[in-house]
Amino acid sequence: GNKEFMLNAFDYLLGASELMNLRSRELRIRILDVQRIERERLRWQLLNTALPLLGVLLLMFGFGRIRKHSNQRISI
Repeated sequence: GNKEFMLNAFDYLLGASELMNLRSRELRIRILDVQRIERERLRWQLLNTALPLLGVLLLMFGFGRIRKHSNQRISI
């Protein structure tokens, strides 16, 4: 209680009254749709594992090509 009071007092004195309004909000946690989770599980797993891997591979390929071409130009 004291910590919250002190934070609110400092925010009030500093003129950050909108921060006080944000702190007083209550968050409601929504219940997840189990059938949707089961239906879309594989898609999200693939997106979260394959896309970063493909991005890294594309960057490696791109930087390799740039490096290869820049070395050839310097040696001429």
